[in-house]
Amino acid sequence: MQRLQQAFREYPWLRQRRWWGTIALVVLLLGAMTAIDLHLSSENIVTVRETTAMMYEMTDLEVQIAALRSSMAAQTRWREIVRRAREMGLEMTSPADVRYVPVPGGLVLEPSAETRSQWAAAHPDPIKPEYRISLQEWLWRVLLFTGAHE
Repeated sequence: MQRLQQAFREYPWLRQRRWWGTIALVVLLLGAMTAIDLHLSSENIVTVRETTAMMYEMTDLEVQIAALRSSMAAQTRWREIVRRAREMGLEMTSPADVRYVPVPGGLVLEPSAETRSQWAAAHPDPIKPEYRISLQEWLWRVLLFTGAHE
C-alpha cells in the first residue's frame, strides 16, 4: 500500500488518470441511464399512441353500432313492416283465420291429464311437506303438540 501511495506522489499523472477514469465512468453510467430512460419513454409514447388510435377506432365502431341499431329499429317498426308486407302483396289475417297444424314429433303445447300424472309420478315434489305450512302453523304444532310431526 505504501508503494502505491509513493507512486501517486512521484507520478502526479496517475492521480489525474484516476480522476479522468472516474469522470469517464460517471459519464458512461449517466449515458447508459439516459439511454434506458429514452428507450422506455419512447416505448411508452408508442403505447399511448396505439391506445389512443384504438380508442378512436372503438368510438367509430360505437357510432356505427348506434347507427345500425337505429336503422334496425326503423325497419322493424310495426308500420314499416305493414307497409313492406303490403308492397309484397301480403294481406293481414284475423286470429280466427289462423289454424295450427300439429307436427309429428313436435312440441305439444297443452299436455293431457295422463301426461301430467305420468310426469308427477316420475318427478316427486322436491319441497318437504313441513316447509309447505306457514310459520304460525309450524309454531302452533311445535309448541303445543311437541313430538307430533306430519
